[in-house]
Order: sequence, then structure tokens, then C-alpha cells
Amino acid sequence: VDPWKYELDAYYLMEIDKWGRRFYHRGGVIAPELDKKFKLRVDQAEGRPKRKYWKLVTDKPKEEEKTLEDEWKQMEYDMVYDRAEYDDEEIVEETIAKANPNHRILTVEIRSSRPGIDAID
Repeated sequence: VDPWKYELDAYYLMEIDKWGRRFYHRGGVIAPELDKKFKLRVDQAEGRPKRKYWKLVTDKPKEEEKTLEDEWKQMEYDMVYDRAEYDDEEIVEETIAKANPNHRILTVEIRSSRPGIDAID
């Protein structure tokens, strides 16, 4: 998920520790640390991780602009090399859920023999 689509006033899951406790931070990885006036004694007592232990993302990466020619090339590639004709599904594992015997779990690997986009040139 693109962190730049986060809202600064919403809480986002940052970590689940080995005991299953969930730790949230307001604004996720793009928000700065909370002010000291919002710190609670319980945060220190429970050993909750601090904001400084997570990476702070400050610079939004620059989006690459696609030229019109590149967009046309991608559309032509998608029309010529249809994914359905080149993708092969292989069942890697088939199991039944312990809790629900009517629930079948399939693990599928999709292999593609589709040529690269350079084939359009």
C-alpha cells in the first residue's frame, strides 16, 4: 500500500509483537512522532515500541511519467500477447482445512511463457 495515500489523523498498524499485541501509530510511516503531552505512563510500563524505531518516510518518491508512445506500446503488447494464452497454472499443494473439512485450500503457481515487452519492437 502506498504510504502517501494514508491520512495523518488515522491510526495504522505498525507492528504485531510475539505475544500478539498490536501497535498502531497515528499517520503510519509518514507521520512524525507524537508530542510528549500525549505520552502515557502505560506506554513505558508495557514496553510499547516508540516511533523512532520505525523508518520515517519523509520524501515522496517521484512518479515516472509515461510517454504517450509507452502507453500505446503497453496497450499493443497486452492485445497481442494475451495473458490467458501464455499463463499456465500448476497446483503446488492441495489441503483441507482442519476446522472446516468442506474448505479446500489450493496453492497454485502461475508460470508465464509470455515474451517481454521488448518483443513489440
